[in-house]
Amino acid sequence: MVIPDTQKYSQNGDSTRFNAMMNWIVANQSSKSIMFVAGLGDIVEHNNNTGEFQVAQNAWNILDNNGSPLVPYSVIAGNHDFYQNGTSDTNYNTYFPYTRFTGYYWYGGNYPSNSYDNSYQLISVYGNDYLILNIATGPVYYNKGVEQWANGILNQYSSRQAIFITHGYIDTTGALNDSSDTSGIEVWNNIVKLHSNVIMVCCGHAYSDNTVAGGEYNNIQIGVSGNIVQQLLSDYQCTPNNGNGWLRYYTITPSTGTVQAFTFSPTLNQYDTDPKSQFTFTIPIQNWDYP
Repeated sequence: MVIPDTQKYSQNGDSTRFNAMMNWIVANQSSKSIMFVAGLGDIVEHNNNTGEFQVAQNAWNILDNNGSPLVPYSVIAGNHDFYQNGTSDTNYNTYFPYTRFTGYYWYGGNYPSNSYDNSYQLISVYGNDYLILNIATGPVYYNKGVEQWANGILNQYSSRQAIFITHGYIDTTGALNDSSDTSGIEVWNNIVKLHSNVIMVCCGHAYSDNTVAGGEYNNIQIGVSGNIVQQLLSDYQCTPNNGNGWLRYYTITPSTGTVQAFTFSPTLNQYDTDPKSQFTFTIPIQNWDYP
């Protein structure tokens, strides 16, 4: 499960839709076998606005279930969370500190050591072991030695299939995004393509110029070892009502390696069945052990 850019909910105090997404996840965790939830960044619109961060924190707190999450999850910062109004990750790390996660069995670690700017998690699903690697992009990405750390984690857990979570990576044409606030080309060339265990990259940030459309794309790239990497963009911030509660989830069938992508809005109670919103692809499966 991925939560695309939520900045407009936070900016406009739209707790109704923001909270509805999280409540839907909790309500459907068992029936849909939700194994992990990953935020795609741009949690807020303005990194210097504590009120926006409070709206976001309240929403994500729903997954904590009084300090005991029903489902493992991660949050990653986007450009708006770091340097929309001066370069600072202070509020991000105040409202989403690494200490929020360190007691959970699935939490692997963070970088830098006193920051939640980048993190990783370890989960196992029916015999398949996964590494979830969350990497910040843009100026913060360049300045803190993230490449060396990320490559080290991927090497350390090379036996696990890796799902890479970042904010600005591909655009709505599928091209690697590389601007003043993204690092798509660098992330691909210096991290992702070097590791045969990376199977997916999920990102947000990019949206259509049509203000009633979302930003969606899916394609593949081939790593240096010949491995297929699925690249998956979802961003609904410019759809009506701050994003209309749209979220994206991927359902894996372990026996075949088939993955179905679904885009659903709990507030509208409907699926988007457009080919960019609902589609199928395959991933490698290690050891299918379904009870």
